[in-house]
Amino acid sequence: MMYEQQQHARIDVRKRMERKDSTKEERLETVDLSGMSLEALPISPSLNLGTICNLDLSNNNIQSIPESLIARLLNMVVFDVHSNQLKSLPNSIGCLSKLKVLNVSGNHIEFLPKTIENCRMMYEQQQHARIDVRKRMERKDSTKEERLETVDLSGMSLEALPISPSLNLGTICNLDLSNNNIQSIPESLIARLLNMVVFDVHSNQLKSLPNSIGCLSKLKVLNVSGNHIEFLPKTIENCRSLEEVNANFNQLRKLPDTIGFELTNLKKLHVNSNKLVFLPSSTSHLTALLILDARLNCLRLLPDDLENLTNLQVLNVSQNFQYLETLPYSIGLLINLVELDVSYNKIKSLPDSMGCLRNLQKLSVEGNPLSSPPMEVVEQGLHVVREYLSEKMNKAEHKSTAQKKKSWVGKLVRYGTFNGNNNNNNNNRKLHEDRQGFSIHEYRSIDGLASPRYMGMFSPRRLFSPRTYFSR
Repeated sequence: MMYEQQQHARIDVRKRMERKDSTKEERLETVDLSGMSLEALPISPSLNLGTICNLDLSNNNIQSIPESLIARLLNMVVFDVHSNQLKSLPNSIGCLSKLKVLNVSGNHIEFLPKTIENCRMMYEQQQHARIDVRKRMERKDSTKEERLETVDLSGMSLEALPISPSLNLGTICNLDLSNNNIQSIPESLIARLLNMVVFDVHSNQLKSLPNSIGCLSKLKVLNVSGNHIEFLPKTIENCRSLEEVNANFNQLRKLPDTIGFELTNLKKLHVNSNKLVFLPSSTSHLTALLILDARLNCLRLLPDDLENLTNLQVLNVSQNFQYLETLPYSIGLLINLVELDVSYNKIKSLPDSMGCLRNLQKLSVEGNPLSSPPMEVVEQGLHVVREYLSEKMNKAEHKSTAQKKKSWVGKLVRYGTFNGNNNNNNNNRKLHEDRQGFSIHEYRSIDGLASPRYMGMFSPRRLFSPRTYFSR
């Protein structure tokens, strides 16, 4: 059936490309052969391809594109071959002088041919985009400067920012530089974006962020995912309006130590797929936090005092593999926690306090060497796990209370607080022992500074007398 479909496609393309009316050849602008499981191009060498301006071969299984085919598509403007099995592009692509859009994503291409530099329309289009940004930012009407809220320069293969130092950037509130090849962001640029609310630089080549990011007092959303950043600048703590930080897929080894003390409005913190060994203790002060995603790191411990994160709804610390072995007892005090994922770690026991997580709806613990609760309990579902931990916690609390009572009374007896003497009858002694549950050992009367013999020694009269020594 697929073979027949492919043959029908070939015939249909030929018919469309060979069809003529009574006066002139029909101009074919678009050929769409996407999603047809093609392994080769169903186009005859005898066909005239000069009228095609848009060729879509996406979502097929094409492994190569013939040099001769590209050389015949001289008027092509858009060429889409995404999601195929291509390992290279033909050198003849340099003949496409009118090509403006080229999509080769989702293939196995290791390098682009040098001849692609001859496709100058793509370069000029990028330059026009740069110029257009300048025009939009410089345009004024008869009464006042136009307020520019959003600048989108995403997916333009930029290596540097096409923004003139003379431009006024104070009106930008949303700047999207994602999916480029930017390696650094100038300190001076960030310092001029004082009204920026959303800053998106995901999927670039950044190794660090400028310290001047601390000037962005109105910044609410920062997306730096998919870069090579090893640390966030300490000045990020000055961005006190931040509500969402996405630093996934970087090389982060640590977060600023005092990040939790300053970013009190932060609601979403995404730091998965990094190299974090621990989260700073100040994380527990992010009282507005709703989502904390720290999976796929090297975490060894979580902060002890998580109980302050009373608004936290989603906590994901999964896939820290051989590093994370324990969870803090305070995790059971996250009263609004709805989703907890601790899967694929080295956790042997869940804290009994998790029996108190009444709002928890999803718990993922697979991939751990759990002994408490045992796997037969886990397999019965969340409600059984919660009951198991709750019952275990109650037993432990009862036992602890009894031990504390015994220890407390024992101390009182040891230090003579209970007044007993050797003349008490044996029946009273036995009754007293039975009630307390322990033995009262023989003791001697205390002959020390606290005994009646020394009571007068520390009287005010003696202490404040001119004599410099005590006498018995």
